[in-house]
Amino acid sequence: MPDGTIYVGSGWLASFKGIVEDKDWINHVIMTSGHCVFAGKSWAKTITVIPGRYGDNKPYGEFVATKKALRASKEWEEDSLYKSNYDYGAILIPKIYKPNWGAMPFINLPDSDLEKSEVINTGYPADKDIGTMWTANGPITEVEKYKIKYMNDTYGGQSGSPAYLDDQVSKVVGIHGYGGCPNKAVRLTENVINDMKKWATED
Repeated sequence: MPDGTIYVGSGWLASFKGIVEDKDWINHVIMTSGHCVFAGKSWAKTITVIPGRYGDNKPYGEFVATKKALRASKEWEEDSLYKSNYDYGAILIPKIYKPNWGAMPFINLPDSDLEKSEVINTGYPADKDIGTMWTANGPITEVEKYKIKYMNDTYGGQSGSPAYLDDQVSKVVGIHGYGGCPNKAVRLTENVINDMKKWATED
């Protein structure tokens, strides 16, 4: 962050299909929490992205994103202290870096579908060995307009990780951002997905 402190965070890859010069094209973006890219009214100086890392193993290499490649919802930028409902952001991927790791499907589900679902969270908790990925699952305990709540076991460092359904497709329904009892994820509403799509098409 701007004061030189180094933090651990998590994220996940989203993709959107489009057409560029009459050819099929897939635009990618890494989604995360807003406070992973913008905190204390300042942008992170750099973020080192290591997809699929597990300990010292970096199967897809790594790249460094500068603050020019960071995005956050306009509500989070305006007032990050009181607008946790909008605590989501993104890291743009350099065009020369073509993601060859799997993008996760995502969906905006109605309350009734979420209320009877189990949710999984996979990320990089800072209380475990450096760079190790951990997963926890459990039922969704409450559904709000902008958030999903659940009792999965999480820790700092997992902010930005996907909250996804326990099914064969593993569709992301939220962006994990807050631990405690319960944990909370920013829900993938239509507005969040629209921001995701906009960021994915930016240079």
